[in-house]
Amino acid sequence: MNKYRTEREVLCFRLSNFCNLNCLGCLSQSSPKNKHIPIDIERIEAIFERFKYIGVKKISYSGGEPLLVNELNQILEIGHRLGFSQILTTNGTISPRNKISINLLEYLKISLWGDAIFYKKNSNLSLYVQILKTIVDSLSDNFKIGLNIIVTSDLINRIEPFIFNLLKTYPELDNILLQSYLPMSDSDIWALTKQNKEYIADFVTHLNKNCKSNIKFLDLTTMDQYYIVVDEFGDIELQGKYSTNKSIIANLSEISNIDLSRLLNKMWSKKYNSSVFI
Repeated sequence: MNKYRTEREVLCFRLSNFCNLNCLGCLSQSSPKNKHIPIDIERIEAIFERFKYIGVKKISYSGGEPLLVNELNQILEIGHRLGFSQILTTNGTISPRNKISINLLEYLKISLWGDAIFYKKNSNLSLYVQILKTIVDSLSDNFKIGLNIIVTSDLINRIEPFIFNLLKTYPELDNILLQSYLPMSDSDIWALTKQNKEYIADFVTHLNKNCKSNIKFLDLTTMDQYYIVVDEFGDIELQGKYSTNKSIIANLSEISNIDLSRLLNKMWSKKYNSSVFI
């Protein structure tokens, strides 16, 4: 028995906070103003080997926009070679066609924000069209596609018809995750109310029952989040985010295998009501 083995099998890796969009309430505070920090591939491989040793099975990559990361293919190749199941989350404005190989990913997830999918006018029209094109291209290239949809308070009355139309147009979308907007302050007007959340939960239950879909609702305000991050100095760290407070938990280049395993098990225990953010 491996004494270093972790009790959970999924980790999220935020590759960068450089992005071509500047979305409201972005969890990683990504924007075009940030710079992509070069990633040390040898260090990534060493850290991935440690995660494999302690029992991690799946890595979920996000950003920023991961399709803008120069080292992305090298990282995916390492993960694939080590046997990890891999998920990549993109904002949908950049097609993965000719950028990444389908055999490297279990799922390609497109993260949709309200300003991109509902306000189809002016400057956002081209953004909306590009996201739809990415979905079409990816499905035609045989990628398994999932959607992450960030729900804010002003979208409550529009989310239901949008999902119905989406499933009618793209029945191949078999994995849709509705995520509550994570408020930036106690007075944030975009935050969901208790009634909003109950409505979404009931809607998801009804839709799954009647449409045989796979839709889930995740309330981020009730969860702690943990993820791997490349910081501004190129160090690879395990970080945590608790509501709007962020803290560095460990530098992965320095922590021992047994301490890393104990740390992950503590973070993921039911006692701490924690979850990996995917």
